[in-house]
Amino acid sequence: MTDFMENSDSIDDMLEYLTEEVTSELQEEYSDVRYGKRVSVRTVMNKIYGSKQTQFVIVIDEWDAVFREYKDDKEGKKSIWISCETG
Repeated sequence: MTDFMENSDSIDDMLEYLTEEVTSELQEEYSDVRYGKRVSVRTVMNKIYGSKQTQFVIVIDEWDAVFREYKDDKEGKKSIWISCETG
């Protein structure tokens, strides 16, 4: 997480960067899967699962770093909680 945070100005920027990197890596690894125009971690993983029946386990190391480093970004923290609650 801290690698993504070092290259980001806010929580929203960090989440966008993280999404871009993870989805890009998955699409490269599973290049034979057809992806739609909407790209998110969830949609990419769903397409891979639908095509390959490949399951994923996501481990987020230092997940709490966001709350330590962006203490004053209340809107960004709220968006993280909403994302967690809605999947």
